[in-house]
Amino acid sequence: MVDDARASAEAMTPAGPAWSIPLAGGRTEVPASIDGVRALLTGKRLDAFDTAVADTPAKHLLYVVLDHALPADADVLDPATVARLRSGDFTGVLDHDGAPVIPRDLPPNEGELVPPVWTVDEYNGEPPTEFPATIAGIRRILTGDKLTEFEQETGRIAAQDLAIALFRWSYPAEQQTMDAAVFDRLAAQDHASCGASRTESGS
Repeated sequence: MVDDARASAEAMTPAGPAWSIPLAGGRTEVPASIDGVRALLTGKRLDAFDTAVADTPAKHLLYVVLDHALPADADVLDPATVARLRSGDFTGVLDHDGAPVIPRDLPPNEGELVPPVWTVDEYNGEPPTEFPATIAGIRRILTGDKLTEFEQETGRIAAQDLAIALFRWSYPAEQQTMDAAVFDRLAAQDHASCGASRTESGS
């Protein structure tokens, strides 16, 4: 996997990526990666997190990480900020480099069913194609060293970068070189969709 997400993962400190979140009049640093959150959890909470991480479509994994990374009393200390973050408004949230964190996608609406696959529209005369969009789905198509590499990368990477990283892993390696434009189109579609959703939600 040669992409911006990989470069970002390799640049992480040993502690992993973090978010600095405005909370209750101050700032709170929380882990921003799957492995960082796992290090905080034990028992049933860890099991529930691992299940959610495995089964949640990639575009919404950021919100799984957020929910489990927030301090246990965050809802009591600052319910308005927590509700705002969970709605997809990350105003004031900074990454480990001090840059603003901007989610690629809004969270799903209540009751919304998000498919566990990506569908790439017809391209170069080929019919639409589906690829797994969950960590569990991608695990099923990888073996050996590739699976180990996948687990390491997705565990360390910042949650806001997970969606594109997972898409690259799910897309057949033999097609990546000749179909590189697909990634650019996916990113453009994601940004356009996110922008449209934000416009509608603000209207």
